[in-house]
Amino acid sequence: MQRLITALIGIPLIVASILLFAEHNHICFFIVILAVTVIGTYEMKENILSKKGPVGNAAYLSVLLPLAEYIDQVFYKEEGLVLFTLAIIIGIGFMVEIFKSPEDGFTSALDKSARTTLATIYPGFFTALVTKILFLPESTAYIVLYFALVFGTDSFAYFTGMAFGKNNKGIFKVSPNKSLAGFIGGIAIPTIFCALAPTLFDVYHFSTMQGVIIGLMTSIFACTGDLIESTFKRSAGVKDSGVAVPGRGGMLDSLDSLMIAGPIYIALVEIFLGV
Repeated sequence: MQRLITALIGIPLIVASILLFAEHNHICFFIVILAVTVIGTYEMKENILSKKGPVGNAAYLSVLLPLAEYIDQVFYKEEGLVLFTLAIIIGIGFMVEIFKSPEDGFTSALDKSARTTLATIYPGFFTALVTKILFLPESTAYIVLYFALVFGTDSFAYFTGMAFGKNNKGIFKVSPNKSLAGFIGGIAIPTIFCALAPTLFDVYHFSTMQGVIIGLMTSIFACTGDLIESTFKRSAGVKDSGVAVPGRGGMLDSLDSLMIAGPIYIALVEIFLGV
């Protein structure tokens, strides 16, 4: 019931954020990306990584990564501002250990620096790359396709798994309830849809074969994103990354597939559209 209520409230809000001020570089949707980055970084730092040891507060600077990408796209285009921002944030995290690590004789400096770097990259660097989708040609249509592929992967994996996966579960040790049938269904159906998208909607300007590639790779990465999040949580010994999304756990629990699938989806679309 909580999941259903969350979907009934959340989906219209997501659609509204995509459509509202779309002509102004999707500023509303970008604000959502910033909020997701802040909440996701908190969950990664406080609820997952901190179970294995201290994490530096420099990780919270990761909210600057999607902001840097947005500024870069609006004003500079090809300057790569997000990479410089990432290097600076990671550098700050390293520098902090010069002054903090003497407390334990520097024995935790490497581990803490590694955890801080991971908290900076995930989710911040991934949400920064997803920000690029706001600047694709016909961006609204490609944002909708992106959500359709990722959520379609999750939904069809669930339904095909329930229908045909009873005797083929356990293909992934990190998530033993996932089945081979669910994995195949979650990839195949969105791939077919993406292949047909240019025929069904004239707003998409890629070929049928290119649609197969986009759909296939996006769905595979979306499935993997869920497994990556499960791996992190199992390592930390936690069930959910947080409580931000009622019925679904934390923000990372809800958006893990979107974050991992985003870069490959955007890269393929840019290549095939020649942008």
